[in-house]
Amino acid sequence: MNKYISSLLYLMLGIGVLSAEVQRLPSKVQKYQALPRFVEPVPTQTDLEDGTSSPVFHRSMTRDNSYWSTLVDSSTNGYGMVSSTTRPLYVSENGDWFYVFRQWAGEQTTHGQLGAAYSSDGEDWTNYNYINVGFDWPPSNRQARYPSALGNPDYPYAFWNEYTTLSGSYGGRPFYTYDEFGWDGGSFAAPIDIDVQWGTDTDQWVGSPGVSFDGDNMIVNVAYNDWTRNNYYMFHSEAYVDGYLVFGSEFVVIDEQAHLEPGTADGSYNSSPTVSMTPDGEGAVGLVGLFAGGLEDNSTISNNHTYIFKLTDDHGLSWYGPGNTQPPYYQEDYYFIPDNVFDHMIANYFAADYYDPCADSTSALTSWWSYYEYDMKVDSDGNPHILMEILPCDDSFCYY
Repeated sequence: MNKYISSLLYLMLGIGVLSAEVQRLPSKVQKYQALPRFVEPVPTQTDLEDGTSSPVFHRSMTRDNSYWSTLVDSSTNGYGMVSSTTRPLYVSENGDWFYVFRQWAGEQTTHGQLGAAYSSDGEDWTNYNYINVGFDWPPSNRQARYPSALGNPDYPYAFWNEYTTLSGSYGGRPFYTYDEFGWDGGSFAAPIDIDVQWGTDTDQWVGSPGVSFDGDNMIVNVAYNDWTRNNYYMFHSEAYVDGYLVFGSEFVVIDEQAHLEPGTADGSYNSSPTVSMTPDGEGAVGLVGLFAGGLEDNSTISNNHTYIFKLTDDHGLSWYGPGNTQPPYYQEDYYFIPDNVFDHMIANYFAADYYDPCADSTSALTSWWSYYEYDMKVDSDGNPHILMEILPCDDSFCYY
């Protein structure tokens, strides 16, 4: 596997704010803002439509920007579409589509009903209701959060975590299910624990799954953000039998406590993790974060809020950094986007100052902060491609 990471990083960074945009978007956030634990936003509701719709073509001035859309179902506080680290849609090599989401179940009802939808072409959809049924607690207490979808040639899968009061600060408990009758079978297994040792202080949230194949054997790696122990855990499937996955014990894949600015129960300067795999078992896991000491500019590695990641070439059995022999990567356990890449882009694309039309004032842009919404996927060779938001900042605020 060729890992031309140093040169590829120049191509992988997507600037969220260019100089031409700075003066037109007078929105700002506190400088160096931590990412809060996002359990539940204020409920919102718009007019709902029942069922699905026929595809609608949205034409733009240029053909390349035109697109189709279709109503699949109604959702409450969708989450699969809120967090960029989840994977709510899976499209198989055979052209089957599988989509998971928090499903609208009516007013004054649970917002934790997990729904799913299947399509053979991305246009006509069949909906499945309440696929997270089967717990020992009542339906009104089921609280599905942050769903993702995967699949193999025989079965579609849904991954999510339940918001409970049974463990840790928030009680995040990871599950998966699959359609036991295959694609468009409409019969989902009762939710299956990903963490067979879940309990006590375990608190897994915002899972990101990736799939690879060793012959007919399906292999899944799922990374979670633990909101009580403030660390990042991976689960690796060790066996696959007719759709059923057996996961091994958790292990720390990115060590926030040892290597990054540590989070608290209220939030963290490190985002949730993202996993991406090739079918052949090459992949990456990473996040936007700060190395230890970075908040006070005391890190000897990087004081920038950067993308930090590890690689695998054995289906997730092991995850590695560059070791201590490959400058400019000075953290042997992790690859990361080095400072000179950001410095080059900011010098060439950011404006020197920011005009706030509301306050009729101008602030000098003296620094930058990469925000928490990002995406990462590996290509067919296992090389990661990263899309990030980079916000220009003055001495007190960052602007977007």
